Amino acid sequence: MYLYSVNKSKCSDINKIICNNYSMNTYADRLKQAMKARNIDQSALARLVGVKQQSIKYLCRQGKQSVHSVKIADILKISAPWLTDGTGDMELSTESIFIDRYKKLNAHQKKAFELMMDLVDQGANMTMEKK
Repeated sequence: MYLYSVNKSKCSDINKIICNNYSMNTYADRLKQAMKARNIDQSALARLVGVKQQSIKYLCRQGKQSVHSVKIADILKISAPWLTDGTGDMELSTESIFIDRYKKLNAHQKKAFELMMDLVDQGANMTMEKK
């Protein structure tokens, strides 16, 4: 959901968390939030992305988006749609992390994984039959 900015100076202490969530309406705000959540600074992110620190600094100040958004999201382990336009949640679902890791396996690793999952399924079926 795309939320508009609120005046955080008017937020009560009790509502600061809610107000902070409502202020994540820009790419720069979301990027800074994700970097803080992952405890990564601009220099480190720049090295991992393969850009100059000034590029990350720009994105954190006034960035609208970047050709590197998907890579940044991958490095920070956050949702790319959330980073780029505020859609959905920042955190990746367990399923999306699992799928991403599977895609990075080579052919032999994928085959071994599939065999292992077949064994897990067989074990689950045997357990269900006993009940």
